[in-house]
Amino acid sequence: MGVMGILRVLPWLLSSLLESIQKQLHNDPRNVQLQAQERVAADSYKKLDDARILFLAQKAKVQWVNLADDNTRIWQTVAASECFVLTLIPKVDCPNSVHDFRPIASLQCHLQVHLKNHLYKDLVRLYGRKSCTPRALLKIDLKKAYDSIEWAFIKDTLVALEFPEQMIQWIMSISPGFSGLSPRNRFRYHSLCRGMKLGHLAFADDLFLFLSDLTSITIILRAFLTFSEASGLCMNRAKSDMYLNGIDDNLAAHLVRLAGFKMGQFPFRYLGVPISSKRLSVADCNRVVDKIVARIRGWGAKHLSYAGRLVLVKAVLTQMHAYWARIFLLPKGVIHKVECICRNYLWAGHDEYKHSPPVAWETCCLPKEQGGLGIINCHLWNAALIGKYAWWIHSKKESLWVQWVHHIYIKHKDWWMYNPTQNSSWVWRQICKVKDILKPGFLNGGWDGSYTIQKGYQWLLGPCSKKDWVPMVWNRVCLPKHNFSTWIYVQQRFLTQDRLHKFGAVTAGVCYLCGVQLETHSHLFFECVFSMQCVLHLQNWLQVQWQGNVMDWIIRWRCRSLMKKQVVMAAISGLIYSIWNCRNKCRLENYITQPRQVVKGVQQLIKIRVNKGEFAKGSVKCKAWLQNVLD
Repeated sequence: MGVMGILRVLPWLLSSLLESIQKQLHNDPRNVQLQAQERVAADSYKKLDDARILFLAQKAKVQWVNLADDNTRIWQTVAASECFVLTLIPKVDCPNSVHDFRPIASLQCHLQVHLKNHLYKDLVRLYGRKSCTPRALLKIDLKKAYDSIEWAFIKDTLVALEFPEQMIQWIMSISPGFSGLSPRNRFRYHSLCRGMKLGHLAFADDLFLFLSDLTSITIILRAFLTFSEASGLCMNRAKSDMYLNGIDDNLAAHLVRLAGFKMGQFPFRYLGVPISSKRLSVADCNRVVDKIVARIRGWGAKHLSYAGRLVLVKAVLTQMHAYWARIFLLPKGVIHKVECICRNYLWAGHDEYKHSPPVAWETCCLPKEQGGLGIINCHLWNAALIGKYAWWIHSKKESLWVQWVHHIYIKHKDWWMYNPTQNSSWVWRQICKVKDILKPGFLNGGWDGSYTIQKGYQWLLGPCSKKDWVPMVWNRVCLPKHNFSTWIYVQQRFLTQDRLHKFGAVTAGVCYLCGVQLETHSHLFFECVFSMQCVLHLQNWLQVQWQGNVMDWIIRWRCRSLMKKQVVMAAISGLIYSIWNCRNKCRLENYITQPRQVVKGVQQLIKIRVNKGEFAKGSVKCKAWLQNVLD
C-alpha cells in the first residue's frame, strides 16, 4: 500500500473509532474515561487529516483533475480568492436532467442579471396599452451555449496554429456580438432604443430582440436565419416567444405563423423573476413564499433547538427572497408572509404557528448589540438593496443600465432633485422612492465612494441604545442553546404560569419545582427554593458570590479577567437553561432532578466547552482559578 492508500485508510479507521466513542459518550456523557478517549481520537484524526490534505496539495499540482473531491478544501480556497461564482438556474419548473438547467459562471453574474431585468421591465412597460406605437419583443432561446465560448482563447489558438489572417477574421466575425445582425436598410429600432441604437440583449443562451414594425421583424428574422446557417446556432422554437403590441390581431397571427414562434403572455419569467408590463402583485410573487415553505417542510425541525432554528432563519430563510429583493421592492404582503413564515419556524419549527410568539418579531429583528437576535428586517433590507442602484446612478457606474436611465429618464438633470413621471416604469419609480428615503444618508452620511448595503441598512434601522447585558449573554464560551435561553430570560418571556394565566391558557398555579408559591418569572429565577439551592451549588463550584439580580451583578462585577467573567456567565446561562428544562420535565413527567445533579450537569458541559474551545486563558491568576474549577 502506497502513501496515498495509507493516508486514505487511516483517517477512515480513526473516523470510525471516533464515531463509536462519541455514540458511547452520547449515552454516558459523564464518563471521564470516554471523554479522554474522545480527545485522543479527535487529535489523532485531525493530525492525519491535515497530513492527507498537505500531501494532496502537493500532488494536486500535477493531478488536480484525477483527485476530484479530495481537493475540496484547496478548491474552496482558490475559488474564494478568485471570487468565482457558479450558478445553475432551472429553465423549467420541474427540471429532470442537466439539460433543464442553465449553467452560469461569472464574477458579476448576479449584477448582470439584475441590471438586465430592469432593462426588460422598462422596455415592456407600455405593452398592453391600446394607444401605443407598434412594437415587438422576440425572446429567443438558443439551442447551444454559444455565448459561453471564450472567443479570445479561440483567437489565440488560431493564431498559434498559424491559420491565415483572413480566415481568423472570418471566424471571429461570427462571435456573439450580433453587431451585423441588424441591417441598416429599412430597419427601425424600438422607439425607446433609437437613441442608444440598442437592438438586442443577450445573456447565456437567451437572446432578446427589440423591434418597431412589421418590416423590421421580417428583416431581423431573415438575418437571424442567415446567421444560424453560418454559425450552426439555431433557435429552440418550443421555448421562443413573440410579444406584440399596437399590431392588428390578424397581422399578429400571420407573424406568429411566419416566425414559428408562440405568442407570449405577460408576465413571463426570465431567470426566475417575472417580467411584466404592470406592477407585480402579491400573487405574482407567491413563488418566493412557496419556495420558503417547501424548504422548511424538507427539514427535520423537531430535533433542532431554538438556537439551531435561529441559524437556519438567518442563513437560509431570510436570504431566499434576497434574489428578488435585489431587483425591485417586494409587495408589503409578500414581505409580511416571509416574516410570518420565519417567525413561525423559529418558535414552532414549522410554517404554521397559531399562538402568540414569546418575543415580538420587531425585537427579534434588532441587532444583537441592541437586544435582538440579529435577524434582518426584510422590509428595510429590501430598501437597502435597492439603494445600491441609486448609488450607481449617482456615481455614474459604467453599465448599460445606468447609461439607459440617464438617456431615457434623467437626461442631464440633477439626480437628487429628479422626480419620475407617472409614465415611468413601476420599477424605476420604486428606485426613485428609495432614493428619496436614503437621500439624507447619501448626502450627509459620508457614503461618498463607499456605500454598501450594510451601511444603508444600519442607517435605515436608525440610532438605538446598546444593552449592557449583550456581551455577557452572547459570549462565545456559552453553548448556543444556553445563549438563546438566557436571551429569553433577559426579555422575561419564559411562558411561566402567570403569563399563561394572562393569556387564558391555564388557571394560576403554583411553581412546579417548589409547590409553594405562584410561579412567576422572578420566582423561578431565582427566588424558588429549588433555584436557590442550584445557585448555592454553582457559587461553591465557581468560588464566587452574588446576591440579588444575577444580570445586574454580572454587569457591575469588576473582574480583571474577561475569561473568568465569561466562564461564570456561561455557567449561569447553563443554569438558566437547566432550571427551565427541569421545570418542563417536572410538568410533563412529574420528575424533579436534584439541584446538585443539575449543577453537576452544567459543570460537565462547561468543562467540555472550555477544554475544546480555543479561548485565551488570561492571566496566571485566572489560569490557576480556571484549572481549579475544571479539575
